[in-house]
Amino acid sequence: MTKGIDYLTGLITMGEEVLKSSFQGKGWSVLFVKHKGPFPRSTIIGKKIIPSKHLVIKTTTEDKAKEIRDLIYACWVVISGCDYIGYDIHDIYNFELQILSKNTDIFPEIIQSRDIYHAGIMAAKASFRESYIYAIHKLCFSYQTYAAAPIDLDPHQGNLPTPNLAKPFPPSIRIRIADAIISSYSAIEELGLDIQASESNPTKDNYGHWLPAKRNEIIARLKRANTNVNETFHWQLRGRKKIIEHKRIFSKNIKKSQWAYGPYVRDEEIDLVDAIDRASFLRSQIASHKFSSTRSGKSKLVKVLSIYDVANVQLLARRLILESLKLWEIY
Repeated sequence: MTKGIDYLTGLITMGEEVLKSSFQGKGWSVLFVKHKGPFPRSTIIGKKIIPSKHLVIKTTTEDKAKEIRDLIYACWVVISGCDYIGYDIHDIYNFELQILSKNTDIFPEIIQSRDIYHAGIMAAKASFRESYIYAIHKLCFSYQTYAAAPIDLDPHQGNLPTPNLAKPFPPSIRIRIADAIISSYSAIEELGLDIQASESNPTKDNYGHWLPAKRNEIIARLKRANTNVNETFHWQLRGRKKIIEHKRIFSKNIKKSQWAYGPYVRDEEIDLVDAIDRASFLRSQIASHKFSSTRSGKSKLVKVLSIYDVANVQLLARRLILESLKLWEIY
């Protein structure tokens, strides 16, 4: 067990059974203790009473504890698929940490959520590899830059016409959309699961067909990262067909998702490798380019990017991170 000081974080579980009271990170550990404070101290689900637990960080210094709490918050955002609260790194660092002692009667309270428990587990797992830490923070940054709550992406909730998902977007929102795509794809790069193509090292022939050796190499990297390559990915296509979809990468005959219907919900079920390829296209061929050039076809494509393009890349990065950390089956 790690030696150090126990810091109360203000992060509290809710309605989530704490099956194990401690998890080891790299040079630190996460503990879950009975919460003391005005927040609900338990959740009743049916006939079951689930006590709330306070996440405690055991480490050597307050600065290190703040860094770890920042990572745990980022993990919580990734698990949630959205930053529902909107704390940034300055907020998290400015929240005062309190040392746990026998005389502590009231614990600090920042967040109470059912996903805090697994956010602590995820942070502990990620701490042993720098690439995981940066991937999580980059995806969290993407969600904080521009994102929609998962329920707003569900067509069965009747949310298609809502202002948050409508277009056209003003330039300030287009910049956020593009940056969110770039950040989330960069998280995939941190995992080493990006396409890794160049002019001198192409992955496809002149007709847009995969070179078998290159596709197999990507599949091999995915398998080494604990990813189930046989599980498909649902790519969201909403509204009428956009000019982006006339590109060769989108124009192949694809299986429709089970819930696809009509001209406005055209979601597709595609191979995981093809999903990464599409995400790479959105980042490299559209989001990373100059927006203002009227002569460039890419500037026209920027104007039709939507929240669904952002969500596709974010959901893909989220899945790859969770699978790499062996948490995908939980979420």
